[in-house]
Amino acid sequence: TPHHRRHRSPWSDEDHPRGPLSRRIQGVLLPMGLEKPPPMEVYDGSSDPDKHLKNVEVVLNYHGI
Repeated sequence: TPHHRRHRSPWSDEDHPRGPLSRRIQGVLLPMGLEKPPPMEVYDGSSDPDKHLKNVEVVLNYHGI
């Protein structure tokens, strides 16, 4: 069986109402290695800047910043 580590969001549904995730989804056990988002790529100007900024926001929210 794969090893799992519980990863909880640093906020609750009440603290972060914009988030689409329910408490049940946030409480799912993740396989080791999937508990962190992938590293952000450097923005080179060739893609949608709004999409890149949304990705930055997701990473910051993940880290509770």
